Amino acid sequence: MLFSSLLLQYVHLCRCAFVEYSETVVGSSKN
Repeated sequence: MLFSSLLLQYVHLCRCAFVEYSETVVGSSKN
């Protein structure tokens, strides 16, 4: 149970980081 919750947190962090990275790349591409 603990492992699954940690895995969900890890996936959530990766998703947030990927979104920020995508926005940064798209923003720099427009400029």
